[in-house]
Amino acid sequence: MPISTLATYDVPRLRALLRAKAGDASYRELERTVGVSAATLCRLARGRMPSVETLCRVCDWLGVSLDDLRIDPTAVPEEGDTVLRIAELLHADPRLQGGQATVIAEMVRLAYSGATRPEEHGCG
Repeated sequence: MPISTLATYDVPRLRALLRAKAGDASYRELERTVGVSAATLCRLARGRMPSVETLCRVCDWLGVSLDDLRIDPTAVPEEGDTVLRIAELLHADPRLQGGQATVIAEMVRLAYSGATRPEEHGCG
């Protein structure tokens, strides 16, 4: 499967799997086992997407395939998922410093909530 973009992968699930398998081990303790630096593991745990090579190494260590983490772009997102995905991508962007990602994510949340239609409920 060609990797078109890292944005099509489920970052929260990857983080959860990493934390679950790591248990109480430090990233320093894991770096040899996983084959990825402690700093990279730390960034991944914070939601930053790694390079394709690193993602493959981490998936091998976790015992999952890239397909297991792939997000179906045609799937209708659950309520709140759209803004959450955008926020995660912003926080994973190394070009944004400090609280910039948080500020932009909040702007998106406000704009999105103002632009989306409330769910229609039947009058029974």
